[in-house]
Amino acid sequence: MKRVFAAMSFALLVQPALAGPNPAKGTDHLCTGFQETLEGVWVDENNRPALRFRFGSDRNGVGCYAWLNSNPNWNIEAPGALILDRVRWNGGLRSFKAGVAELVFDTQSGGARLVNLQGNEARGILDQ
Repeated sequence: MKRVFAAMSFALLVQPALAGPNPAKGTDHLCTGFQETLEGVWVDENNRPALRFRFGSDRNGVGCYAWLNSNPNWNIEAPGALILDRVRWNGGLRSFKAGVAELVFDTQSGGARLVNLQGNEARGILDQ
């Protein structure tokens, strides 16, 4: 019985990241060419994949955030990207903050957090 439990526990630990929606056609160039590029998916309140993202950044503070598909439930009508200045690297954390809006990516845990301009928060999972 212990072996079955251990095998099941291991299977849960190595479960692949949520695939989520596919990136829209023509988004494969968005936010690439940086020192580090992270990709993942934001999840909705029911923990279902809702929006693919890519975050590229350099240690010098320049970065880019892209949303790679549309999601009308989140008022995202089309893919797009923003160039960011003031991206901070702190150990495994990559973050950007402007007023209320904030992006935080944890390269060690694989977690992500987004706070939009209205103060709404979403969490995400990095592809690993």
